[in-house]
Amino acid sequence: MKSHISEKLTFKDKLLNIFNKNIILVFIWAIIVFLSSVITLYQGSKILVDVFNKSIGEKNYLYKKLSLLTPNVNISNFIGQLGKPSITHQNKETKEFIFVDKYFYVQAITDLKDMVTLYSVTSRAEDFKPKFKIPGYDPKNKESYIILNESTFSDVFEKIEKYKGDDYGIEDTINPMCYTYLGAHRFVYFEGTYLGNAGNYQSFYIGLNDAGYWKYDENIEMPGPFSIKNINDCLTVSENFRKKQIVNTYVETTRFAYMPEEINEFPALKDDEVRVIDKK
Repeated sequence: MKSHISEKLTFKDKLLNIFNKNIILVFIWAIIVFLSSVITLYQGSKILVDVFNKSIGEKNYLYKKLSLLTPNVNISNFIGQLGKPSITHQNKETKEFIFVDKYFYVQAITDLKDMVTLYSVTSRAEDFKPKFKIPGYDPKNKESYIILNESTFSDVFEKIEKYKGDDYGIEDTINPMCYTYLGAHRFVYFEGTYLGNAGNYQSFYIGLNDAGYWKYDENIEMPGPFSIKNINDCLTVSENFRKKQIVNTYVETTRFAYMPEEINEFPALKDDEVRVIDKK
């Protein structure tokens, strides 16, 4: 007697039968499995990279971001690298954006069309030492770089020198120019120079800014206060200060902007702007 009971196939068996009869489906399935594995590996590696950047490699990750900053770009480039600014200001001619990180401050000044005309980086931590290449300098030379919390003023500018003018309207000048402010609660000192054709007509500055990390040494004689309009005042800055004082701020401008001899008030990041944040 024949049995009317037929063996019931499972879903897995049915699926295997379909694949056994269609080699194209087998090929498609293999591709799907392969791509799925690749995506899983990619996502896993991305997570590992992110964890590394936020732990062991955090400072190097931030150094890379800061090295990509440049003037003469739209402020969106800075926001893409650093996120949204914590502080913004605007007047009739310029806008100011301040980006805050536990290791640094970045200040960007733009025109009203949001093109960056000047940016500065100030280190907030003793062990945070970003490196910046001076525009137009030979990258093979050690003197072409500034390292915050490591370079001193005399490492970058050997000495402040005075140059005589001439009978054709060229006035006496010095290089580098210097700027200082000394108050009851604030101290700022910067040196800078205009680089001319060799440096893309940019200017750059190095400075000691009380908004950042600063290890005070009572044995170092602090310069100023003096008038930035009197170039002879810069010649009074002691060589002891210039040789021993480590800089914590780097400033770079776009072409023909914020040239040393034209600045009446140096546009440095001010401690007053970030004082509350700094206490958090």
